[in-house]
Amino acid sequence: MKKLLLVFLLFSSTTAIVRAQEIKVNGKVTGVTSSISVEGISVTLKGTSRATSTTKDGDFIITAPSNGTLVFSGVGVKVREVAINGANSIDVKLEEDAAQMDAVVVTAMGISRQKKSLGYATQQIAGADLSVGRENNVVNALTGRAAGVVITRSSAGPGSSTRISLRGEKSLVGNNQPLIVIDGVPVDNTTRGGTG
Repeated sequence: MKKLLLVFLLFSSTTAIVRAQEIKVNGKVTGVTSSISVEGISVTLKGTSRATSTTKDGDFIITAPSNGTLVFSGVGVKVREVAINGANSIDVKLEEDAAQMDAVVVTAMGISRQKKSLGYATQQIAGADLSVGRENNVVNALTGRAAGVVITRSSAGPGSSTRISLRGEKSLVGNNQPLIVIDGVPVDNTTRGGTG
């Protein structure tokens, strides 16, 4: 009977060691409503400080115990926990969290901060406000809606760029256009044939 109990204990401890072995887990993070990759999502091993973040293609790699749990979190998305269960590849779809987006501002350096902790004013323009004027150019619809923003319309017709100046001319090289980023993609708004 003692031998049987000893064999059982040995088998149980071996199974626990095999279950907790470290494996490399990779995967991709996308949005629920679209298959667009999500960059900058924090992937953390639950209960530890071991973490990584997703690349611009939404990919991640992390070493974790095969029986561990990964926590996915980021700005504007709901936190999601996924059990590894020995899988080497895990693809995750994250839901947007609109309530969280109202309380957070992403600064020019890509750092997220609470609105109340910023030392400067921020402005937000709702999409419904932009559609009221029925402009053929979204940038033209910003005219008069944000303090310190000067919009100069181009006379080149539909599809042409519009000159934007934020709080006056401040560039040493003559290009005062702000950087416009839509869904992580920089947009060229260079005015041809004049100063940018």
